[in-house]
Amino acid sequence: MNQLFSLLGITLLLACSNVKNSNENVLNSNNQSFKIKITFSESYCNGAAPSEETMEELNKPKPATQKKVYLRKGDSNDINKPIDYTFTTNDNGIIEGEIPEGKYSIVLGDKKNQAKFDHLVKLYGEGTADQAPIDQECLKKHFSTPEAVLTVKKDGENHASIHYKTKCPWTKVPCSDYKGGIPPSAPPKNNK
Repeated sequence: MNQLFSLLGITLLLACSNVKNSNENVLNSNNQSFKIKITFSESYCNGAAPSEETMEELNKPKPATQKKVYLRKGDSNDINKPIDYTFTTNDNGIIEGEIPEGKYSIVLGDKKNQAKFDHLVKLYGEGTADQAPIDQECLKKHFSTPEAVLTVKKDGENHASIHYKTKCPWTKVPCSDYKGGIPPSAPPKNNK
């Protein structure tokens, strides 16, 4: 008799756990498929003028592999709100998944949160020997602007593409002008 009650209890427990899983699927039934493709090209940061072949190679779009990408609900990047979804691109620079319908700001790691903003202000707010003081209003606008907005809806394309160009070390600080000497690997300034 005890074995019968044990068996009945286990069966009931398994049945309840299956119901919970099917309810989770029902809750996610509004999710829609989406796809994001991210590519980049490279800046020329060396000395002598490059050959045409070098420039063609640098300008050729390449997949941004293993790149962290953040989605935040809405069409602007509010760095005080939490990130809603985090994804990593595959070897082809692509992310595919399912999320609820809506608009999402696509954000790369350099603009993901207040800590990144504060770090730039701490380093460059007053300026340095090589960087002019950072323009904080410009920086706020820079951070609030996503790389792209993904609109996800039933029967929609649900696709976004982002292309960015890498920066040379002396141009990596947004909203601040480089005022240092000519970097050793940079082409000379035109003094006309």
